[in-house]
Amino acid sequence: MNVNINKNQSRNILYKELSCKLQDIFFKIRNELGSGHKESIYQNALAKELEKNKINFQREYPVKIYSKEGYFLGLYKPDFVIDNKIIIEVKAKSFLSKQERIIIYDYLKNSEFEVAYIVNF
Repeated sequence: MNVNINKNQSRNILYKELSCKLQDIFFKIRNELGSGHKESIYQNALAKELEKNKINFQREYPVKIYSKEGYFLGLYKPDFVIDNKIIIEVKAKSFLSKQERIIIYDYLKNSEFEVAYIVNF
């Protein structure tokens, strides 16, 4: 993970404190487990760390997706929803495709959520 944020950008981060805690957890899991495991292993590790850090989360919580006109279109079930604010998708791949990044953007664009992380361990 490569994070470059200047001072002006860091002031505008939504849910800054929670985001920093989450990033610390992501790095901890990656450093402890390394790469090469199945996504379910990383998902379980993330759930344990969230519990340990007393961070409210739900797994596969149904997120409502709407059209531009506001019509309900269906549900998306991300790997995690953190504190009813942040979507997390866990991946364990050599690289993420452009399509996977676009999907997350579309979920944000068409739901009430404003922040999402794709965490590729």
